[in-house]
Amino acid sequence: MNVADQSPTMSRYTNSFDSRNQGLDAVLTYRFDIGEGKATLGLNANYTDTKILRASPVITADRERLLELERFVPRWKGNASFTYEAGRFGMTAVATYFGKWTDYGANVANDQTGSAEILANLELRYRLSEAFGIAVGGENIFNNYPDREARASQIANGIKYLRFAPIGFNGGFWYVRGTAKF
Repeated sequence: MNVADQSPTMSRYTNSFDSRNQGLDAVLTYRFDIGEGKATLGLNANYTDTKILRASPVITADRERLLELERFVPRWKGNASFTYEAGRFGMTAVATYFGKWTDYGANVANDQTGSAEILANLELRYRLSEAFGIAVGGENIFNNYPDREARASQIANGIKYLRFAPIGFNGGFWYVRGTAKF
C-alpha cells in the first residue's frame, strides 16, 4: 500500500451528556459461629436513580439512547449471601434480586419491560491440603431465563430472550475448579 493513498483521520472523545446519579445503599453483615466453623450472613440493597441534566443534540434526538442512559438498568438490586468455613470445608450461597427494567426502542411501541428476577449461586469447597483445593458450584443454579422477546423485529433476527437482561440469557452455568497455591 502506498502511504500517499492513505487519508489522514482524527478521533476525539466527547462527553455528550451530564447526569446526576442518586441512590441509597444499605448493607448488613453478621458473623457468627456454627459448630466448629465460622459463618457470615450478608444482606444488601441498592436503589439508584439517574437523570440526564444536559445532553448533546445527538443524544436528545435519539429517544432510545436518552431513555437507556436514565433507565436501562434496574433501579433496585439486592442480595443475600451466606458463607461458611469449617476446617477444610467451605460453602457460599448467594441470591441476587434485580428489579424490573425496560429495553427501550425507537418509539413506545418497541419498548419491552423485563420482569424482576432472582438468581441463585452456590459453591462447595474442599481444601485437599495447604496448597491444593477443589470446588464445585453453579451460577444461576435454577436455570432462570429472562422474559421472552416479544418484538417481531428481534424475533426475526433469532433473538429468543431479552438480550440486555441483567441476568444474562444463557441460563445456568456449572463448574468444577481446582486451585493451587505456590
